[in-house]
This record gives sequence, structure tokens and C-alpha cells, in this order.
Amino acid sequence: MFKLYLKERMHETKLFRWNLNVDLLAAVATLLLMWASYYGLFNLYKSNTLAQFFIFIILTNILLNVMFPVWWVTRYKKRPLSDLGISKKLIIPSIFICVALAIWKGVQLPELIQGVDWLPQLIMSALIFFEPFFVFGWLQIRFEKSFGIIPAIILAASSFIIYQIGSAPTNDVIAMFPEYLLLATAFGVTNNVIAVWPIYWCVGSTVNQLRLGMHSDWDTVAAYIFAIIIQFGYIYYIYKKSNNK
Repeated sequence: MFKLYLKERMHETKLFRWNLNVDLLAAVATLLLMWASYYGLFNLYKSNTLAQFFIFIILTNILLNVMFPVWWVTRYKKRPLSDLGISKKLIIPSIFICVALAIWKGVQLPELIQGVDWLPQLIMSALIFFEPFFVFGWLQIRFEKSFGIIPAIILAASSFIIYQIGSAPTNDVIAMFPEYLLLATAFGVTNNVIAVWPIYWCVGSTVNQLRLGMHSDWDTVAAYIFAIIIQFGYIYYIYKKSNNK
């Protein structure tokens, strides 16, 4: 089944192609807006909790990163949710890939959690659905439709760096580029977001954030519980509406 799917993937999508379209324009526009929001979060309103919640969580994580891509693909372009990496296809291989990535990254975790209140960070990382969905399900698939599989992997990995410019230490972000390439490749194999979330993201995001000296508290966990309920609620609404046609 896996070999058959890969054969179908290669038949439907080329390794390289050139097809500029409005989807690509929408993807690039949202990436630039994501950068602006990240920059504001870490440079302009870092100490303003209310601004962080409204601008970054509601406007960016909920609306820009999840709801807009879902609306664009399913309502505007009339495409299924699978065009965003939300699919039952290859669910088992995707889980195995996600677990393998989590084990690979998890060996770094014990040294980082010494003397740190790590539980809220771990839970919060598992709730970060918006990031892998936005970069892989939204951006990478749009890049693939315009440029092919290989450029899409490189561009998706580069997107992580682009929206963190001016927010995180440049050298640290660039040093993570090989890891971003690995994740984009893992997603590209199955085109299923389960290949990177939630198992890997829970571990990987925790490791990366602790290495950068970032820590989350229970208030942040509560905010992201709220966010993921809205995100999943909208996706489920679209799913039910599509199936009732």
C-alpha cells in the first residue's frame, strides 16, 4: 500500500515543476504576515499579555495559521481537507514516522528538564497545532503545487527561518535548518500532518524552546487549549459540512 501510494504521489506531483498561481500568492502573503506577528510578539508587545493573546493567538494562530488556510482550500478552492495534510491516508506509517522523530529528538530532553518546570512546556508544545499545520499542510503543499516536491521541502524548511527573523537568535535558527529539512521530508512522504504532530511536536518543540531559554506557564497552556478547541472546532465544522453535501 505504501509503495502504491508513493507511486501515485510521483504520478500526480513532479519532483520539479513551474506553475505560479494564486495559491502561491496567498501562501507567501500569509508567511509574511506570520513573520510580522512573530516580530511583534518578541519585539513590540512582549510584556503585554492582552496584546499577545489577541494578536498572536487569536488573529495569528487561530485565524491566519488555521482558519484562513482551511477556508481558502475547502470553501474558496473547493478542495478536500486532504489538500491540507488532514487525511486518513497512510495514518499508520505517519504515526511510525512521528514516533521515530520523537525518539530521535527525545534523547536531548533529560538534560534540558533538570531544575525546570517542564510539564507546562511539554503540554503546550503538544497543543501547538498551528505551526506544523501552517508550514507543512498549508505552505508546503502550496509550494509543491507550484514548484514540485523537492523545492517545496526546501521552501517549507526555509519558512521556519523566515518568520523567525528578528525574533530568535539568527545563528540558532539557521543551525536548525537541517532539522526543518528532515521534518519537511517526513511530511512530504505521506502528506499527512500526523507524520510530525502531535507526538514529535510535543517533544521536539519542547527541546527547541528549552534550548532557546523559553519557558511556558499554565496560563499559556490554558490559552492554547482555547486555541486548539477553536481550530479543531472549525475543521470539524468544515468536515461535516463537506460530508453533508
